[in-house]
Amino acid sequence: MSAVRIWPYLRPRQTRVSARAWQTGLTPGEPLGDLLPHWDPMVRVVAHREVRVDLEGVLRDCTLGDDAALRVVVVWRSAGTGLRGRGDATDLILGLHAPHVRVGVSLPGAILALNVRLVTQVVLLHPGRDPGPFSPRLPGSVLWADEHLLTLEGGAPRFPVDVVDFASVMRLPENAAWYLDWQSEDLHAPAMGGLCLLVNASHPSVRHAVDGVGEPDSAARAIWSAASFDVHRQLLSAALSDDEFVRAPDTYEEGSVGAFIRRRSRVLFPLDEPSALQALLYESPGEFEVELQARLKVFRGV
Repeated sequence: MSAVRIWPYLRPRQTRVSARAWQTGLTPGEPLGDLLPHWDPMVRVVAHREVRVDLEGVLRDCTLGDDAALRVVVVWRSAGTGLRGRGDATDLILGLHAPHVRVGVSLPGAILALNVRLVTQVVLLHPGRDPGPFSPRLPGSVLWADEHLLTLEGGAPRFPVDVVDFASVMRLPENAAWYLDWQSEDLHAPAMGGLCLLVNASHPSVRHAVDGVGEPDSAARAIWSAASFDVHRQLLSAALSDDEFVRAPDTYEEGSVGAFIRRRSRVLFPLDEPSALQALLYESPGEFEVELQARLKVFRGV
């Protein structure tokens, strides 16, 4: 027997709000779908959608005055990490908003696991001066909601991250932010044992970004964006300098460092063979790095 939920306040008819399908920000115009194939924790989840709100109709259905204010907002939660936060938000005031608003999220993969639940909501900011007896009154009251569960493909291991005090490690500068600990000459090594991003515990901003508690702020997003670029630059540059990898990238066993880099290369450069990327790296390293910045969308959404 299905449960029937009775709301303690008036809510608008469902036809007052409509939302287009989620689109992925990694490939413009491509539907997000329910599964992110080939995902791994170094991949940022970027998605957006358009929402149409008949604000006049919503206010009338909820017996709210013309001076009431609503907000379209996206909230998210990842079951694998237990972290949650908020994406884009747009305030709606009668006569001052367009019929369609665009909202979205941009989430570092390192704070996600298993899945991400994206919930688009229309919530009350304030009820105005003269709400009706059954009108929603509390800020944050949900008037409309739509959920999308995005499953993150579990085939790739989480990128290892460890927090250490650089002052206690003789070979690391104590004021540095992070260090990619790996043996670049051994691409056959297991990724879980051969790769680790060491984060300086005594660097407060970086430590905050890694803790991932609450909604990532702009500083945390910027730090993860910079760290992701640095890690990808080191991994790809080393692999493309290895003639064995360039000649036969598919010979590396799943779970190895080489397989991890091969997967990341094909996600970021799906139309480019390793030999072409190697040539670009050798002939114009600056152009290679700026292309990598573009593919990773460095500092987008910060």
